[in-house]
Formats: sequence, C-alpha cells, structure tokens
Amino acid sequence: MIQLLAKLFVKDYKNYDNPAVRRGYGTLCSVTGIVLNFLQSFLKLLAGWLAGSVAIAADGVNNLSDAASSIVTLWGFRSSGKGADEDHPFGHGRNEYVAGLVVAVLVMVIGVEILKESVQKMIHPEPVTPSLISFLVLGGSVLLKLYMFA
Repeated sequence: MIQLLAKLFVKDYKNYDNPAVRRGYGTLCSVTGIVLNFLQSFLKLLAGWLAGSVAIAADGVNNLSDAASSIVTLWGFRSSGKGADEDHPFGHGRNEYVAGLVVAVLVMVIGVEILKESVQKMIHPEPVTPSLISFLVLGGSVLLKLYMFA
C-alpha cells in the first residue's frame, strides 16, 4: 500500500538518495499511521461502548493517544528541520525535544484518566455485555492492526 501511495504522493519516489524523497516517505508513513490509528481508535471505542468494556475502550484511547503522539512527533520532525531565522538564530532543532515532552505529558495524562476510570469500575462494577457487533468490530480492528504490522 505504501508503494502505491508513494507513487501518488511522493515526487520522484524511486530516488531514495534525495533527502526530499526520504522526507516525503517519512511524512507519508507518518500520515498513514495517524489515519490508521484514528480508525483503530474509532473501532475500539465503538466496541468498548457496545460491550460496556472499559478495557476495550481504554485500548481505543491508547490508539487515539498514538495518533495524537504521531501528529506531535510529525510536527517536531518537520519543524526541527527548519534553518535559522531572525527569531531562531540557532534553528528550530529543539522543537523535537518540545514534541517529546508534549507526547510524554499526553501519555501520562491519559494513563491517569484510564486508571481513574478503572478504579471507578472496580468500585461500581457494571456487567460487560459482549455482542456479535462488538466482536466483529474488534475482529476488524485486529485485521487492521495485522495490516499495519505487515
């Protein structure tokens, strides 16, 4: 799939020695991962909601945080490559560190929120009601993850 997308979106896609082509591939792969993680998130949040399962919903939130982290990382990668200008005499290289900090804070906040929700469910348990639809949604999510891995 990446080769097909590269043909469509990366100019001179076979010239791997060109830094612009490598940047194009990096951006393409990042954007593809972001889109697929949003899709994974939607499917798992839907399945968690249908089944009433905090664990499945938490996995969906994890995919959502992966997508958000990828967006921040892509911004850091793209902006840190900018050269020096009047406001940044040494360039924008530190944007990568800022992006890393934002991702770390994001992951910690989401972890705390999932922990709070899990404790609430332990104190006030609700039955989990799996359905055929939730299994189909999760099956689609698994197939999508296998596709992303391959």
